[in-house]
Amino acid sequence: MITTVVSETGRHRLVLTHYAPEEECRAHRHMESQISLLLVGAYEETSSDGRRTVAGASLSCKPEGFEHENRFGEHGALMLSLHGKEPAEPATSYFVTQLENRRAGATLLEGAAGAGPWEYNLYGGRAMGSEAPPAINPGLQKARHRFMAEPDLSIAGLARSLDLHPVHVARLFRSAFGRSPAQMRREARAARAIDRIIRSSAALADIAVSEGFSDQAHMTRAVGEVSGWSPGALRRLLKT
Repeated sequence: MITTVVSETGRHRLVLTHYAPEEECRAHRHMESQISLLLVGAYEETSSDGRRTVAGASLSCKPEGFEHENRFGEHGALMLSLHGKEPAEPATSYFVTQLENRRAGATLLEGAAGAGPWEYNLYGGRAMGSEAPPAINPGLQKARHRFMAEPDLSIAGLARSLDLHPVHVARLFRSAFGRSPAQMRREARAARAIDRIIRSSAALADIAVSEGFSDQAHMTRAVGEVSGWSPGALRRLLKT
């Protein structure tokens, strides 16, 4: 885990954290409340509320005293979190919800940072998806793993192997994972690049080429889209 405080006031800290691929955080208890925006990557979270797999732009709220453990995905994860103390009568809701995109989550965090997370009413959770997501069909999980592992496999080719129409497969992906197959591939490529940007000293242009971007400018746009920072800014913020 590599972490840095982006901003801090008497009420809260805004913290940017990168978790390495397959990194594990053993069971721990939060000493203060936390609102976290998963920018890119994935993780599996286990708590008394059950086990949840979270991927793509997602928002989670954890009250003070919440205990859980995490295992991060094969491409790691980049998270932006707002930490702070609760008021005298804290809410106790925990929830995780998927967002349309990073900007939606950033807007929520900015509002919470300005008004105070609890006055901003993020802790109600019900309108934002406090229920655990339904279990994903194992066959669809297998199809997703194959699609992500074989970069030359088209959605049409995957659909043929499943004896389904490509449009139907795309809809199944969006319904189960919240993103289209193409979007999932773009996010995975950006996550791989971010891991190398932060954890290696390789030239940015070399990372761009090796991760399949057309050039460094293409990588800069992709990384900025999912994280809100340029590759150079991320490297400076999260220097090892």
